[in-house]
Amino acid sequence: MSFRQVLVANPGLQATSVKELIAEAKAHPGKLTYASTGNGTVSHMAGTMFAQMAGIDLVHVPYKGSAPAMTDLIGGQVTLMFDHIPSVLPQITGGKLRALATSGPARDAKLPNVPTMQEAGVTGFETSAWFGVAVAAGTPKELVQRLNAEVIKGSKAPEFTEAMAKLGYDVTVSSPERTAAILKTEIELWGPVVRASGARVD
Repeated sequence: MSFRQVLVANPGLQATSVKELIAEAKAHPGKLTYASTGNGTVSHMAGTMFAQMAGIDLVHVPYKGSAPAMTDLIGGQVTLMFDHIPSVLPQITGGKLRALATSGPARDAKLPNVPTMQEAGVTGFETSAWFGVAVAAGTPKELVQRLNAEVIKGSKAPEFTEAMAKLGYDVTVSSPERTAAILKTEIELWGPVVRASGARVD
C-alpha cells in the first residue's frame, strides 16, 4: 500500500505558494518551522529533503505522532508539515490548513488544484510512503513464495480493496524480488537525506 504526501501550512503563513514560501524562508533563515510525527519518520525526511532541494533553513519540530503535530499546526505553534493526503484532507477542505504542493509525479485526484512539488519548481522532489509485509531473514524461499501468494490473494478481496480505497490508499502487490529492488532504491534515495537530518533511533 502506498500514498503520497502534501505540504500543508497554517493559514496564517503569508506565503500562498511554494515559490513564496521559499522566498520567505530565504529572507528569514531559521524562522519557519515544520512539524513531523517524530524523528526519522516520513514527514521528517520529506521536510529535510525539501529544505535541501530548496536551499532553505527550516526548523524541525518533532512530535510523538500525527495528532499532536496537527493540533499545533492548526493552532499556529508550527508553520508547516508534510502529511499523508488521506490523513490531512479534511483539514484542507475545511479551510483549517492550506495545501501548497503534493509529493507525487502527477497531481493527486483528491487535490486536483494543488500542484506537485516539481510543478511548483522543486525539481526532482518526489516522495511516497508505503507498507509491505516482511518475514525474518533466513525464512525458506518456499515459505516466502507461499506467503506472497496469500498476500496477493488477500489484496484482491473486495472488502479489503473497498476499505483501502475509502482510506485513500493505492494497493499494489508485487513479488519478493521486486520488493527487494524497491528497498535498494529507497536506501539509495533516503540514505543521504537521513544522514543530513541527523536523525537517530530513539
